[in-house]
Amino acid sequence: MRIAIIGGGASGVICALRIKELKPNYDVVIFEKNNKLLKKVSITGAGRCNLSNDKILPKNYNDPKLINDLISEGYERYSLNFLHNLGIFTISDNEGRIYPLSDQASTIVNTLQNRLFYSHVDVRLEKTINEIKKVNDKYILDDEEFDKVVVSIGSPAGTLDNPFTFYELVKKYSLTDLKPGLVGLKVKNDIKELKGVRVKCKVSMNNSYESGELIFKEDGISGICVMNLSNTYSKPTQIHIDLLENYTIESLADIISMRLERDPDLRLHNLFQGAINSKMLAYINKEFKNIKLIECDMQTLSAYLLMFKDFCLDVIGTYDYKDAQITVGGIDVSSLDGFKDKEEEIYFVGEVLNVNGICGGFNLWFAFTTGLLVGDDICK
Repeated sequence: MRIAIIGGGASGVICALRIKELKPNYDVVIFEKNNKLLKKVSITGAGRCNLSNDKILPKNYNDPKLINDLISEGYERYSLNFLHNLGIFTISDNEGRIYPLSDQASTIVNTLQNRLFYSHVDVRLEKTINEIKKVNDKYILDDEEFDKVVVSIGSPAGTLDNPFTFYELVKKYSLTDLKPGLVGLKVKNDIKELKGVRVKCKVSMNNSYESGELIFKEDGISGICVMNLSNTYSKPTQIHIDLLENYTIESLADIISMRLERDPDLRLHNLFQGAINSKMLAYINKEFKNIKLIECDMQTLSAYLLMFKDFCLDVIGTYDYKDAQITVGGIDVSSLDGFKDKEEEIYFVGEVLNVNGICGGFNLWFAFTTGLLVGDDICK
């Protein structure tokens, strides 16, 4: 049995290893267009490799039913157990994110590459497959015959590849709408003064919300909380930023009253001097200079507080694919038989599918898990 795997990323490599574990005599060939394997794995989690999460929950994905089915069938820690069996030690942080104990993505990359070598997987680097031909019951790739094909080409996220040509190999399949995901958002507002500012806050957009660190860029915003919301972006809208998430308007009013009793000369622009980033505070205070709090009318005070509780920006788009961690969209899973073509011996794993999750190891978990499940299916 000869198996071709197109793409040497997380899902393709794990699939190859699973096949060789279950069927050592199968001939497995990986075709990778880059000059090295596992390129995205080596940089995920800021070089630490956030490979899974302790809380794989359906709500963290765009296809909760599929994820719920996988969890119900016992696959929540399937990939993690596989990695542990390869000798990879892991650790979880307070948010449930799982990393290699070494805190280095290179640990994962080196372990998987070594296992490929000792499992006698044939790795062909700098090999681009543009077409899968079928002759009788065989599939022809690079003038070689194979019995089954696994497509694990990933997505254009994080690359300069043209997103419209990236999916040429799978153009005959049902593709959902594509867009950059887990990416920063561009805004219409002039926020150049805030470039580089980081704030802890709660953000909401399109009836979804996240809490975490927001990072201001010259023409937009980023940070994990923003990137998670970017998956919901489809057209110009507003994003609402709560800079004082742990305080209600009522509790702020009580604090203001107490401070005013102690300091009748308190100015409005000094009210949150000890709570808000100085650049952020200066940006908001431009319209509220030298106003005595004791002389401030209720309308002005309400407007000022609202700038901190509901700081609004006009979102006009996302950054490009090269800045994105994932691509939202891909081959429609509902058009497949599990992860297999309904008619052909062609399988699909990882990010080429239209399943995407938020930051935190959820996407790499899906890539690893689908690679294992397809390996199981091929060997049964």
